[in-house]
Amino acid sequence: MRATLFLIISILAFSAVKANDCNRVFKGLYTWGAEVNVFQPCGSSDVFWVSASSWVLRPLIEYVKNSISTPYQSIYIEFRGNILNEVRGGFAEQYDGLIRVSEINHKSSHIPAECLKE
Repeated sequence: MRATLFLIISILAFSAVKANDCNRVFKGLYTWGAEVNVFQPCGSSDVFWVSASSWVLRPLIEYVKNSISTPYQSIYIEFRGNILNEVRGGFAEQYDGLIRVSEINHKSSHIPAECLKE
């Protein structure tokens, strides 16, 4: 009985941690272009390859296409997601990690001063 109870509590605790990971809010610069799909959090030098469902990514890419004036120009985004601990292949190998975007909360071609690259 104790083993079963411990197992149930462990599963629930793990599920809660995973759910909270997906609810983390990120703010930073998103850059899209040929062979580029990356996010850099404000105040960080880390750059992550972006992973997202097509229903999240398509509107974001359309926004970028309609908002930028030069290729590979960054936009500011705020989103819910999590950093993935997965093996990366292809272009993603060139970056600091992989980040999963679950929901875009805000996007803007105006980049806040605290998020401008040095």
